[in-house]
Amino acid sequence: MNPHIKEALAHLLKADYVGYFGEVDEVILLAPPYVQTTHSAHKNTFTSGNRPQDFEQMLVVFARDLNKILLVM
Repeated sequence: MNPHIKEALAHLLKADYVGYFGEVDEVILLAPPYVQTTHSAHKNTFTSGNRPQDFEQMLVVFARDLNKILLVM
């Protein structure tokens, strides 16, 4: 697993969203544009404070998918 993704998931376990986004920001530019757009949307949702109930799970799924993308690049 990509070390930044691993750290991002560890931050989520502590409900540290700022740490999560900081770690994902370190590798997001390596991903395709549609993935970058999704990440940007997640960040906007976080900063708006209007998060859905399953927001943390959405971020976990996103991080795992991002990790898969990074492994094939």
